Amino acid sequence: MFDLPSLLKTEFDYNAFLRWWGLQLGFLAPEGVRNFLWPRRPSLLIRPMSGQLLVFVYENDNLQELGLFPIDETGAQARDALFAKNPYLCDTDQVLMLTQDVSLLRRCKLPHAAIENLHQVVGFELDRLTPFKPEQVYYSARILERIKESKQLRVEVALVLRDTLDPLLQAMHRCGWKPFRADIDEGVALTRRHELLPEAFRIPRKRGPWWVAAAAGGVLMAIAGIALWLPLTMGETMASRLQAEIKAGNKVVAEVEALKTGAEKIRINANFIRRKKREEPRMLDMLEELTRILPDDTWLNGLQYDEHKLLVQGQSPNSTELIEKLEVSPYFQDVKFASPITKDANRIERFQISAAVINGQAN
Repeated sequence: MFDLPSLLKTEFDYNAFLRWWGLQLGFLAPEGVRNFLWPRRPSLLIRPMSGQLLVFVYENDNLQELGLFPIDETGAQARDALFAKNPYLCDTDQVLMLTQDVSLLRRCKLPHAAIENLHQVVGFELDRLTPFKPEQVYYSARILERIKESKQLRVEVALVLRDTLDPLLQAMHRCGWKPFRADIDEGVALTRRHELLPEAFRIPRKRGPWWVAAAAGGVLMAIAGIALWLPLTMGETMASRLQAEIKAGNKVVAEVEALKTGAEKIRINANFIRRKKREEPRMLDMLEELTRILPDDTWLNGLQYDEHKLLVQGQSPNSTELIEKLEVSPYFQDVKFASPITKDANRIERFQISAAVINGQAN
């Protein structure tokens, strides 16, 4: 939404002003005309949760939960039944709301020159602002503030891993859910903030009849004429008083905003580090556990670890017993032989064992 105090504090944003102005002019039209020319379509808000989709419908300023839908054939059938029972849902805008456990928000300052090509500049800075490279994520950036004194932009960057979003969207499409945009979920967050939906998954939106757009434009121009005339009848006293109040409050607003921004950065960084630490197994703990399990008459020729997968090669009089010991450990699961056992002339078994490494401490 257009913010008058921020406009007076920073450079004039013509696009933001026109969007706000059009919205305000629409409210001046009679309700019947407004509903005819600019019908308010209901929206479906889709929030992924542990392999399921929590779906809400937002209509006439009311939010109603429709239910929890699995991302499988059962969920697809439940969705079809819901749409058959409520045909108006077929004409809704579906919005995928990405929660904080699958997305990341960062705020930073960039030179004012970055405004010419903000998306590309953020791409260059992404590996500095986040642990990821541009090719690993889908990202979006928006300008929060233009700081005229330091000729800088305060920017908010949102991102989601490609390996997370692509499989989710593919599964959703198979179940009939086809969002027309993806955004960061911060509460209800109905206002457009970021666009994280990949180009490959975007669905062209249907346009209404040309005469509806022409009529809407005519009404909007008429209302614009009235709106331009009305301010001329107002005195300068109100404007002067408003500017004085804004100027007095700007300093307090800036201090509060700086505190909020700092607290938000600390919270996001702390949550991200805690989550990473909780999810990743500690290598020293894993090696100590493996050393404890191995019998004295067993030795390893090789050990490979990659992406939570462990492969050990070695020799033992009884490799089957080694499998049993690994299976009861809290650090390993899905333990199995990676290749057939062979024996040498001394009846010593040569083995290759694979296992999934989990965070035994967290579990």
